[in-house]
Amino acid sequence: MIREVMGEYGEEIVGSALDYCLDNGLYNALYLKEAASHYRELKRREKKPLPVVSVLHDGVQTSQYDTDAYIPERSKINRYDQIMEL
Repeated sequence: MIREVMGEYGEEIVGSALDYCLDNGLYNALYLKEAASHYRELKRREKKPLPVVSVLHDGVQTSQYDTDAYIPERSKINRYDQIMEL
């Protein structure tokens, strides 16, 4: 089983997974495989670039896409009161 895990995930990931299992008293090959899968996912996320996020007005965030068109204009509540009085 360990040879299969080693071949599938690589020495570095299996080493990290093995350290985790030993530190936490998990003495089962299934736990080793799950930990290796977790560490592989973490490594994959490290390589993936994060989108650029910028803050617009009032705490609204956007990524690299132009979302200004999606942010509605705001009216003051007094305007609605005036409309209701008509």
